[in-house]
Amino acid sequence: MACLALAASVAGAAAAPAPAPSPAASPRCPNPGELLLPSNPRGAIPAAKAALGSPGRVLEVRRGPGSTYAAAVKRVCGAAVLRKSVYVNVHPLGMRCSACNLHAYVVQYDNRRWEVWTAY
Repeated sequence: MACLALAASVAGAAAAPAPAPSPAASPRCPNPGELLLPSNPRGAIPAAKAALGSPGRVLEVRRGPGSTYAAAVKRVCGAAVLRKSVYVNVHPLGMRCSACNLHAYVVQYDNRRWEVWTAY
């Protein structure tokens, strides 16, 4: 039950700064022309942790094409967005279930701002 409450709070927290729809909903895809190819993917960590809305431990950071949900992201938003995205898996501290993890796709805009554009 705690995971469901956390999932609701994650979705609410992530929706404020950036859209974070459920996997069933279509995400608003960023325009690939406005995105940078980040030189250091670890720069996406603060944005992903902020989207979690509570303290969390980063389990995985990788470029979009090598990530867990790469096929779904590519199908919905295309290869250009996926290539410029960073996948960050954050586990909320104090939770035992892996279903509580935030699987965030983060992009860096050309003004150097990082944003979570979708999360699962």
